[in-house]
Amino acid sequence: MSTTSTADRLQAASQEDAGELAVLILAGLIAPGEQLLRTSPTPRPEPVAVVTADGFLRTATGTRFPGPREAISRLEDPRYAPIAWQCFTTAGHLCLETLRQRTEPEQLGSPRLAGALLPLIGAGLLYPGAELRFEMTTGRGQPGQRVRVLAVAAAQVTDDGWLAMTDGAHYAAPSPAAAASCGVLTNGWRAWHRADDGSSLLTLRSAAGLAPPSRSGR
Repeated sequence: MSTTSTADRLQAASQEDAGELAVLILAGLIAPGEQLLRTSPTPRPEPVAVVTADGFLRTATGTRFPGPREAISRLEDPRYAPIAWQCFTTAGHLCLETLRQRTEPEQLGSPRLAGALLPLIGAGLLYPGAELRFEMTTGRGQPGQRVRVLAVAAAQVTDDGWLAMTDGAHYAAPSPAAAASCGVLTNGWRAWHRADDGSSLLTLRSAAGLAPPSRSGR
């Protein structure tokens, strides 16, 4: 009977043999058999996949995907590929992107590329440590409809213009940070606001004389 541990098997596996979640298993951040939920502003308790011992995502039908990008592209839409790691959450409500960043802590420090909010800091419209709030609602602007809050999140502006989420994840631009909060493609410049006065990042961007963000909203 073999006594080889899961970590030993993964370390012995080639790059082609192990799935992308193997690095999370080796770091002790996720365990084989962990159920993955779809990140969503509304509760979805049913798992969409489980983590296999070799780092793949396996669905209830037995289909195996080597990583989140392939999984979300096949299960839903290829357009979600850029935010694939934000589309899956553990039962403990941590998105895979947060866990992935914990395996690469050097990326959270300096030097790194300037974040998208740095021009707003330079214009005096934001400051390092400023609190930002994300809120997804439904019914807003619809006569007779009660506004319901679907998802909320908070972040702080870093010295280099990134968004630091409360779970420790860092995002260089507002839209990926918004995706981590709701699991869908969202224009983060519209969705994130200064917590003190409610000004949207899009409004601040306009006040700074910056060009409108690209269609992706990054």
